[in-house]
Amino acid sequence: MTGSAGVVSGPDGGRPESWDDPTRGRIDFRTVFSSEETATTRLTAGVAELPTDGRLNVHCHPPAEVYHVLQGRGIVTLDGVEHLVVQGSAVFIPGNAWHGIRNTGPSTSGSTTSCRRTAWATSSTTSATRDRGRGGARRAG
Repeated sequence: MTGSAGVVSGPDGGRPESWDDPTRGRIDFRTVFSSEETATTRLTAGVAELPTDGRLNVHCHPPAEVYHVLQGRGIVTLDGVEHLVVQGSAVFIPGNAWHGIRNTGPSTSGSTTSCRRTAWATSSTTSATRDRGRGGARRAG
């Protein structure tokens, strides 16, 4: 017995958010589980969609994080090293590692119909915190 109740989210769970700015990047995402919005602790999880040329800029935060690429392809940067990721790729990001991700999938006549979906999760020994541009450090340059 864990002492806490499980939480189930439906297919449209989580509040949709979008960013399109030079500091954080260009990304659409839903935070499905977080201590701020659900009865969960020490884990934050969600799904992100990066449109053609979309990105989550390089940043770092104390909690470790996992990306699982659900569709498309892109480049993940881990501590300055770029790695190709494709559908089915999984990425473990240690706490305080500089990381970011960008979509490199094809576009059709400049449209954003080719999107990349990535599931992510972070874990912390304190209340769940997720940078995504809210208080985490960002690498200059």
